Amino acid sequence: MAETFDFIIVGAGIGGCVLASRLSQASSSYSVLLIEAGPDVTDHPLVPNGMKYSRLLHSELDWDYKTVTQCYLDNRACYQAAGKAVSGGSAIKGGGWLRGDEEDYNDWARLFRKTEHHHDEKSVNTEIHGVEGPIRTESVSSTGRKYPLRDQIKAAWASAGVHETADMNSGSPLGVGELVENRQNGMRQLASTSYDLSRVKVITETLVKCVMIDDENQATGVELSDGAKIAARREVIISSGAYRTPQVLMLSGIGPSDELKKHGIAQKVHSPGVGKNFHDHFAVTQWWALRHPEKNLAMGSPGWTDPSLFRGLPMDFVTTQSVPLEGLKRALTIDEGRLVGHEHPLVHSPRAHHETYVVYAGANAENPKISLDDSHITTSIVIMLLTSRGLITLASKDPSDAPLIHPNYCATEADRYVFREGLIKIMSML
Repeated sequence: MAETFDFIIVGAGIGGCVLASRLSQASSSYSVLLIEAGPDVTDHPLVPNGMKYSRLLHSELDWDYKTVTQCYLDNRACYQAAGKAVSGGSAIKGGGWLRGDEEDYNDWARLFRKTEHHHDEKSVNTEIHGVEGPIRTESVSSTGRKYPLRDQIKAAWASAGVHETADMNSGSPLGVGELVENRQNGMRQLASTSYDLSRVKVITETLVKCVMIDDENQATGVELSDGAKIAARREVIISSGAYRTPQVLMLSGIGPSDELKKHGIAQKVHSPGVGKNFHDHFAVTQWWALRHPEKNLAMGSPGWTDPSLFRGLPMDFVTTQSVPLEGLKRALTIDEGRLVGHEHPLVHSPRAHHETYVVYAGANAENPKISLDDSHITTSIVIMLLTSRGLITLASKDPSDAPLIHPNYCATEADRYVFREGLIKIMSML
């Protein structure tokens, strides 16, 4: 007889860990199983120090996906990081704590406060920020980091017409805001240790093949890739991220009929939206040679001896900007085939259309090859309100094969316009 739990959660990433913890605390009678394809990384030598995150990318803790070739990016295939470990992305990512614009996330405000333990709990506005949550934050200033380019970067943004904002996580992020990270004493916080999993059974390095569904279209459990089966009395919850969740659903017979038929998968539920409407923040990175590297301005410089400089990402600010709205109206008019006016949600007011980071380090493996020394800094611009839409499909019916990821990057005139405006702003600032 198959082992049975009240709840089975597939995927022990950030969402899976939080949900498993909450369910286990909701009732002492609930049994909760959390299944993860990757390992437990609590004792992994590279994980605790978030400054080593770049060494975890492309490692055994990263699914290390590639998109299909993107026709609007000169047929490039783009790298897609995804945590393959208990704690998911919180085990391998850089640790930025960026709340976003209240116009996009206002309904989530209560949950933001519940999650957060703000670094300035004595004077912070508790109507906006939490001070009792499990995730602690730190800012550049609260950690005592004094980067030599801080004043110059702030002045450069001011000269480009971008104002300073006192709290980029207030719900109104437009402007130049100081970087905030989810760290404690400079160290990474894993979802699996920030949220209590003591009453949750966690099994690792276990790949789920599909959800088992009965004749009444009720989920009854999961089948693993080795053929073993585990039963669920109440619910099966798929929390496997934006790439794997639609894959598991389609392997279970839930999805578009044409996609399932292509791979010989019996249809259980015709759900044509599975894998559709995929959209993903897209970034362009540039490297800039410093005129005076001998002034110890970037990571790799011999003068970077203060330990506090390494307590977080080597940058001071996150700059969030809108774009000229008349130009965006024209781009949206092209995309939508109708005259777009001021009432359109993307142009009715200045929105957080893109973010820019100036990182005091320069390194790239190839094209161009740049060593991590004191010679370069890096800028990155990220589109926040993409209008391009892609999809996730199956490569095969084998759960160990990666899904086909097609973000359809830069497919719309609006996205291309936002990118151009963001890149022009960086050049005018530097």
